[in-house]
Amino acid sequence: MGRDRVMVVGDTKQVVDAVLSGEPDWSYKGHIIDAIRDSARRFNQWKISHVNREANQLAHVLARLATRQCMENVWFSEPPTCI
Repeated sequence: MGRDRVMVVGDTKQVVDAVLSGEPDWSYKGHIIDAIRDSARRFNQWKISHVNREANQLAHVLARLATRQCMENVWFSEPPTCI
């Protein structure tokens, strides 16, 4: 999409901390941590930070919307009506 910077917020502190640590993760979720790091390397700048679940309600609404969609959607100006 021509973007070179990304900011990711997550409400699972263990995942955020694992991504930021840079250390190998040999746990059952290690492949997810590796995938996040690999995806982040595609950007010139990236940041990941933790937020409380209550502060992440928008992400929850969008994730639920995504599970009901069969195609990819990108909004640049007008957000979906559920927001």
